[in-house]
Amino acid sequence: MKDRLQKIYYLLGEGFSKGSVFLVFHVFTNNLDKVDFGKLSLFWVAVPLSSIFIDLAQRSYVKRAYLEKEINVIDLLRNVYIVSSLTFILLLSIKQILSWWDIYLIDQKFDIYVLVSAYLFVLIEMVLSYYQIKGDALKYNILYFIRTGLSYLVTAAIFIYYLANVHVYPWVYMIVLSLCCFPLLWLLWRRSTKIEWQSFVESIRSSLTFSMPLILGVLSAIGLNAADRFIVNYYGTEEDVANYTVAYTVAMIFMAFFMATNKWWQKFVLDALNENRIHQIRKKFLYYLFLVLIVGLGVLIFKKEIVLMLSNSGYLEVLGIIPVLLLGMFFYFLYTVLINVPFYFKRTKIQILPALVAFFLNLILNFILIPEYGYKIAAWTTCISYFFEFAIMYTLCIKVFRIDFIFGPGKSVLNNEQY
Repeated sequence: MKDRLQKIYYLLGEGFSKGSVFLVFHVFTNNLDKVDFGKLSLFWVAVPLSSIFIDLAQRSYVKRAYLEKEINVIDLLRNVYIVSSLTFILLLSIKQILSWWDIYLIDQKFDIYVLVSAYLFVLIEMVLSYYQIKGDALKYNILYFIRTGLSYLVTAAIFIYYLANVHVYPWVYMIVLSLCCFPLLWLLWRRSTKIEWQSFVESIRSSLTFSMPLILGVLSAIGLNAADRFIVNYYGTEEDVANYTVAYTVAMIFMAFFMATNKWWQKFVLDALNENRIHQIRKKFLYYLFLVLIVGLGVLIFKKEIVLMLSNSGYLEVLGIIPVLLLGMFFYFLYTVLINVPFYFKRTKIQILPALVAFFLNLILNFILIPEYGYKIAAWTTCISYFFEFAIMYTLCIKVFRIDFIFGPGKSVLNNEQY
């Protein structure tokens, strides 16, 4: 019963969070010109990308620490917050130095928005990681909705009834995240024990030892989503970025479904591996695969209607690249199904390899092809990169862990038996 409730909570949470974004997305595309909308879309992808440099991927260790049940996770969260605050200050200083030479990621104001938002994003993401692995799906999804969906709804209301300006969303986003962070920090601080220097250093050392190899992997995973837009902007215009963002957002409806269910799937797989219930993983996967294919097919059939719902007829030129993006998202789904296997076995170097290869492949293809073929080719480079990401992870699961619940039964290193 609890397992079913978690699935429902995650589906509803993701549905409300991403659904609210899709519901008001047309307000952004219709009230901002393509130049401003392109700039805002760069902000959207830059925040999670920048957050990796603030928490140094330690959000992953929160889950691992909870599974080991030997570490006070509340104290760990507090310690990571302290380190993240220091890295945030360092990045602000670096940003200020770069501004002396007029070096910006987006522009002077938006770069500040990105760093502040990324810092607040990290504080909330840590708690979300804790709630997810703990199985507290209700708290997770309430917090996730506030962080993900509320800013879009508030900004849309401001656009409609007061002022449509590209700077409104970053300010609303920072205010909403701040209002979330204050009570969370207060509650966690009250529940944590007194800071002892030795235990603080040891917990951060353990966290960084586990997480540092993952930085490239997490950075590659997020960068694969973000890099193409920055390269499109470099070789093209903000209008091209706006077009590509609309196409990608349509495909994201498909991704939103399996990423919501993946939050349940990750806990299920880690628990199943921990309890040696390998045979259940493949059985659950077949049902999971069927549902994902149905949703993907629905998005493909109604792609034109979705584009018009999210934007206007000025964006219909992107219809041709949506099927390619959907195929790429399907390969990414298969990858997310498998990535929990090396994570469970603490093989972080193996875990990051597929994402790293896919990221650099995507960069190389984009730098070669976008200048000649334009922004639409980015859909193909994304699809190819996601395919290789899945193929490498699948090969590693078979060769290293002897686990195959994608295409057929294999052998598990846990019990060395067929399942």
